[in-house]
Amino acid sequence: MRLTFLKRVLTLPQYTPGYMIRLETGLTHISRTILDRSLRWWLKTTEMEESRTPKLCMRELLKLDQENPDTSTACSRVSWVQSVKNLMTTAAPVNIHDLTSETRYCDVKAGVIASGLNSQEADLDRCNQSSFSLLYSRLKTNTKMEEYLNFPISFHKKRLFAQLRLHPEQLSILHVYVDRCKYVFHPSSRCSVCNEPDNDDLFHHVCICKIYHPFRNQEKLTNISRRSFHKYFKYYDLNFIHYIFKFMKVSLCVRSFCLNE
Repeated sequence: MRLTFLKRVLTLPQYTPGYMIRLETGLTHISRTILDRSLRWWLKTTEMEESRTPKLCMRELLKLDQENPDTSTACSRVSWVQSVKNLMTTAAPVNIHDLTSETRYCDVKAGVIASGLNSQEADLDRCNQSSFSLLYSRLKTNTKMEEYLNFPISFHKKRLFAQLRLHPEQLSILHVYVDRCKYVFHPSSRCSVCNEPDNDDLFHHVCICKIYHPFRNQEKLTNISRRSFHKYFKYYDLNFIHYIFKFMKVSLCVRSFCLNE
């Protein structure tokens, strides 16, 4: 749900891979958060009085788990204890029945943190091998949240910058949203605005198309190749985000006028 929420907030396509969203925002996989909170509750129940209802329920769940260790049974499939055990198998292999002290919890917690870091590294590896966006695989080299998400700027600018960074490159149709307006690109076709023999993609729009030449800052958006296009979005600062938003807003309005959209 949180990935779906972030895609909507950043106006990214719903087919944007989850690993790209996690890398861009610095999130770990949701299973690590679920496991951490489950273990906290587990430890809390062990410290309760024997007459407390949660403690009695937990005792029955543990009893059922010991009596039915087979995970294929119907009882195991709906067992909360079995679900937590399955998560712990990949994060911190330990017998969950031994998790009865703060020290033991800390040991498992360390395993959960390490597992979360491993999942982030796996996301980075997946990004490097992905064909969804070669641009993103070139500009993303770590698992930290991108700085622009914390910049003191309008969220509209953050949305546009996220779209420029995470846009797919292998699709025949690309949508870009600015100020609640949708603009359509056709990366597999020739640009119909300037009629130059170049694809109608974001690189051509930002750096090449002659129609938008009067709006470009010659020091920022010229003399760069398609393969080096990612450097704009890898080495950025607050001023560049202000500039690229202004350029895209004006140039997209001109594009819309030229194409009668």
